[in-house]
Amino acid sequence: MTFSLPCALAESRPKPDEKAVYHLHGGDFAYCSAHPSDTTTGISCSLLQLHAQNIIRSCSVKYHLAPTKPFDVVHPFPTALIDWLSGYYYLVYDVGYREENIIVVGDSAGGNLTLALNRYLRPHGDGTAVFNEYVYPVSLLLGVRSKVVGSYSGWPVACLAARGAELLFDEIRTLEEYMENVMGQDLLYIKKNDASHGRLLWELHEPESSETLADNEKWLAAL
Repeated sequence: MTFSLPCALAESRPKPDEKAVYHLHGGDFAYCSAHPSDTTTGISCSLLQLHAQNIIRSCSVKYHLAPTKPFDVVHPFPTALIDWLSGYYYLVYDVGYREENIIVVGDSAGGNLTLALNRYLRPHGDGTAVFNEYVYPVSLLLGVRSKVVGSYSGWPVACLAARGAELLFDEIRTLEEYMENVMGQDLLYIKKNDASHGRLLWELHEPESSETLADNEKWLAAL
C-alpha cells in the first residue's frame, strides 16, 4: 500500500466525514506502479491539490502486473482485482474509512479494474445473468434490452471520462450508454474530442487536461 502522505499521518484514524481517494493506476495491466514517483500518481496529486480541505489522503496498491507474450505470462486476472480488493478492505477495516467516503479512481487499465471492483463489491445475484450469453448461454432472454443491462443498477454516483481521439472511444461510448440508461443523473460523462488516451498524465494535453480536472473538481465537490 502506497500513501501520498507520511506514514504516521497515513496510519492515523480518519474523521467520520473524511474522504479518501483510492487510485488504481493504469499501464496496460503490465506497466507503471503505485510508487509516488510514477507518472500515474499525478492524477492523485492533482485531486488532492484541488480538494485539500475535504480530501487529504490518497492511496494506491502496488498490484501484481500481468504482462503477456512475448514476455512471461504471469499474474492473470483476477490477481490484480484481488490485490485491489485487499487494499479496499485495508482502508475500511484497518484504517477505518467508511465505505461511502472512499472515492475509487482509475485511469486506463485502472479504470477497467475500477469497474470490476465496483461490480464485485455490489451484492451478487441481482438477476442480470439471464441477459448474459457468457454466463447463461441457454437463457430465453438473451438479446433482450433491460434496464439492468451491465449490472449498473444501485451503483454509487460515478464519473466517466472519454477521449474522442483514442482507439477505445467507441467501447467507452457504449459503456456510457449502458450506464446512463440505468444510472441517469448519477453518472457524469466527460468527453474531450481532440484528446488522446491518458490526457490527464501529459502536459501536452492542454487545455483538455485542465478542463477535465476542473470537471472532476465540480463532481467531487458535490459528493
